[in-house]
Amino acid sequence: MVETKGTAYGFFHCEVPGKEAIEREIPALKKAGKIEGLEVAVFNNFDEIEEEVRRKVIESGETYYYDEDPTDPTGIESIFEMADDAGLDYVISGTLPGRTNFETARQVSHLLIQMSQSYLNKLGEVWGNVVYMDDSGRFVFLE
Repeated sequence: MVETKGTAYGFFHCEVPGKEAIEREIPALKKAGKIEGLEVAVFNNFDEIEEEVRRKVIESGETYYYDEDPTDPTGIESIFEMADDAGLDYVISGTLPGRTNFETARQVSHLLIQMSQSYLNKLGEVWGNVVYMDDSGRFVFLE
């Protein structure tokens, strides 16, 4: 039996001196928010994260679409274009073993909330949104 692993992506803006500062804070933020088991990677290069997402889509053997643009075969271009246009310059890729994409998206969202309540927010505005693949195979925003 293959173990499920939920995946979600949190897009956000944070004016800190590089992704390393965010990465250093993640363990403390997870502890403060009682976020257990969430595996995260921080990206500030959209090309790099786009390739990761495309690889996961290809490995799954499915085609995913973003709700607003079903002509985009993976939906990734639409999402990253929207994030870039909105000034969101970082992405957290979160995975949670044994959980659904929705459950993982909620945990990534909780992590973003923890970030907004940390010193990272004092250095600049932290805000963003979380995207995950729903059961119909579409990218959707966590509401």
